[in-house]
Amino acid sequence: MRRLLRKLLVENFSLKLISVVLAMVFFVMVRGEKRYTAQGTVRVSYYLPAGKILNSPLPSMINVAVQGGTSRMQRFRFDDVAEVFIDLSQTREGYFKFSPDLIKLPRGLNVTSIRPPGAMVRYETVSVRTIPVSSTVQGQVASGYQIVQHTVSPALVEVRGPRQVVLALKQVSTRPVSVEGAKATLVQRVGLMQLPPNVIARPGDDLTVTVEVAPFTTQVVLGRVPVDTRASDGTRVGVEVTPTHVEVTVTGAAQALANISSKKITAQLEVEGAGWDPLASVPRITGLPAGVKVVKVKPGRVTITPGPAPGGAPGQGAKKEPTEAR
Repeated sequence: MRRLLRKLLVENFSLKLISVVLAMVFFVMVRGEKRYTAQGTVRVSYYLPAGKILNSPLPSMINVAVQGGTSRMQRFRFDDVAEVFIDLSQTREGYFKFSPDLIKLPRGLNVTSIRPPGAMVRYETVSVRTIPVSSTVQGQVASGYQIVQHTVSPALVEVRGPRQVVLALKQVSTRPVSVEGAKATLVQRVGLMQLPPNVIARPGDDLTVTVEVAPFTTQVVLGRVPVDTRASDGTRVGVEVTPTHVEVTVTGAAQALANISSKKITAQLEVEGAGWDPLASVPRITGLPAGVKVVKVKPGRVTITPGPAPGGAPGQGAKKEPTEAR
C-alpha cells in the first residue's frame, strides 16, 4: 500500500505539480471573471391538445435575461436562441410557469429571469361551421350609373373557433370594394373583415367580389304611337285597325331615352291578304334606339278588319307600287 501511494505521489511529480497549478490558475480566472447580464426577446409557440383552442391568447414573445462571463457573453446573440416550443398537449388548465430550462443556452450561460413569468391557460372546445359571406362596397359610381348587384365567390366559408363564438356567427363580410367613379363592372379579389378572436375562416383571403355597374335606367311612356300594317315584304296593307294608336312604355339609360325620335317609332303589324292570323294583332314596336327596351304596350292587341286597299277595292290587299295592285 505504501509503495502504491509513493508511486502515485512521487512518480512524474513535476508533471502532476504543473497540472495542479494550471487547474488552480484556470479556476481562479473563471471565478474571478466579471459576469454580465443581457436582456432580449424570444419567440414562443405552443402545441395545444387535440380539439381544443385557447380561451385567451398566450404571449407569443417573452423577455429573457441571460447572465454569463465576459468572454461567453461577447459571443452570445439572442438571435442564436431558437424559437421556444411549449407542449401543452398534456397540460391541464391553470397557471403555467415559464421555466428557465425551456430556453436552451450555450454552456456557461444561464437564465436569470423571464417576463412574464407565466400565463393562465384556459381551453375551449373547437367548433366548425359553414356560413354565408356578404360582399361590401363603398363609394359612389359615376353620374348616370348604378350598381345593379354585387356578389361574392365563394358564397360560403368554413369558420373554426371557440364553440360559443362560432355558433353565434350568422355570416361574415368581405373587406369593402371601392366603386368610386365606376362606369363598368368591377371584379376584385379581397379578404374577409376582421373575425372574432381565435376564429379563422377558410378561405379567408382569396374571395372574388363582382360589382355589376350599368347605366342608370328609367321608364318613359310614349303616347299615341301609330299602328302600321304591312305585308311580309314590307308593303302597306289596306286594312283598318282599332285603335289606330297605342301607348308604349319603354326603359333604358337616360342617354338612350334622350335619343328617341317619336316620328320614327311605330307599332307595326305584319298582315297579308284576307286571312288574318289572330297573333298578327300583337303589334311590334320599331324605331327604338339601341339600349331601349319595351316594357308594355297598351292595349296589347288591336282589332284588324278588311278595309280599302291603297288604290284598289276593299279586301284586295296591298299594293307594292301606287300603280300596281296586288
